[in-house]
Amino acid sequence: MLSGDTYDFHPIVRKFFYGKLLNPKPVHEKLVNVLEPRADKVVPPSAGIFMFPVNIQSLTDLNPVIELYHHLIRAGKYDEAERLFYDRLSKLLYYRFGAYRLMIQLLSGLFEGGEVFDGDGNIRDLLLERDDYKAFVLNELANSYSLTGEPEKAVACFKGAVKLAKGNKKNLAIGLGNLAVQFHILGRIREAEAKLRERLEICREIEDEFLEAVAHQKLGRLLGTAGKISEAMRELEKAFDSFEKQNEKQSQGIVEAHRALVSLMNAQSKDALEHAKRARKLADVVEFERDIIWSEWVLGISHLALNQLDEAERHFDEALKRCRRINMVDHEPDILLGIARLTLAVKKDAFKRAKNLAQEALKVAENSKYWLKLADIHNFLAELELVRLGLVEPQLTHWGEIKGKRRKPKPDHREGLDVALKHLRRAAEFEIDKDIWEKELSESEREAIRNCQISCNELSNRLTYVYLGACRRTQSLMRLLNPRPSK
Repeated sequence: MLSGDTYDFHPIVRKFFYGKLLNPKPVHEKLVNVLEPRADKVVPPSAGIFMFPVNIQSLTDLNPVIELYHHLIRAGKYDEAERLFYDRLSKLLYYRFGAYRLMIQLLSGLFEGGEVFDGDGNIRDLLLERDDYKAFVLNELANSYSLTGEPEKAVACFKGAVKLAKGNKKNLAIGLGNLAVQFHILGRIREAEAKLRERLEICREIEDEFLEAVAHQKLGRLLGTAGKISEAMRELEKAFDSFEKQNEKQSQGIVEAHRALVSLMNAQSKDALEHAKRARKLADVVEFERDIIWSEWVLGISHLALNQLDEAERHFDEALKRCRRINMVDHEPDILLGIARLTLAVKKDAFKRAKNLAQEALKVAENSKYWLKLADIHNFLAELELVRLGLVEPQLTHWGEIKGKRRKPKPDHREGLDVALKHLRRAAEFEIDKDIWEKELSESEREAIRNCQISCNELSNRLTYVYLGACRRTQSLMRLLNPRPSK
């Protein structure tokens, strides 16, 4: 709900004048007329869609526009408020400032009762006339919920937007792509791929080259997660070539970051670093804070994979500082895990600090149900225990086989091995597509996975995907543990 303390009248005015009005709408209508010229000077109509006004350097600079939005809602002019948000606030809040929680706060005012969800978790009615306006609001909310660590709310909003977009194929394509991203985050890989391939078909039908390129980009990252490296790189190449043809610099940077990640999953660290450097350079062209944070993290893990520890630390620190400044929850677990791995690489006996960082990442990922991130974190915690026991050397990446010298466990390692196995059971569980885990696996198969008696690959004929990076690491760690957990 909009905060009256921030954008409404002075508390004394509210107490002795405004609170006694039987019909306050005319007051807000007059204030709209007063505030419109001020807002026009700050961000002219439609300027926020195509460019970032040079006079806007902080959120405070946007206050006249936000105040106008607030009073439009209080005056019951909901469609006008939505158009104001679309024209002059959306891009600035999302890309320039990463103000995702503020976006949720502002857009909530367009719903019945000033709240998006009711007590049962259902989306309330939007106070707008047009379906395309409603779809825009739901998409904006979904993106903001996703980036503040509430992916399930994001899915609900994206589903609502897709339902509203059935008559508009362009909007339908956008909604399907957004929904696929959320399914990917939640580990629902099969559903994510199906939505992206449906989007590709629609984009070809309506001949929208940009949206088709975005679909190739998203599909490339998805296939990389699924271990289909060659297919992933082909999709990313299609996306990059199209964005280059369209001179879409920001989108080229996103593709380069994806290429870096897929290269790391394929143990091509030098290639990953080159892609990461290009991603960071392109992020500076348009100065989108989210892209800068992501490219800094990708640079950090690329340098770490090459044992360039000082450079890795510099980029991780910058990523975490920027991430926390705008509360971008979806990236924080990855950054913290990177710092934890770096901590162990710098000082092999720094177990306590590395574990604390991993536990901090675990808490964020559990709260937001980031299943794939949870698999990586539990793998690291298991690996950390093996390093503490002296059975393996600290590893520089999250993915692939364990490298370096290994030692056979001794009888007095049993307690530590039990701790490692506990984390591996959790990692193996999180690697399974959640829908399959809940609906298709028998209880005996689930129990076998929990007890590390069979690996995810041994169930691959029953699964659509195995998550390459996390799964290889889990299996590699499992093979180090000769003792089976007792039942």
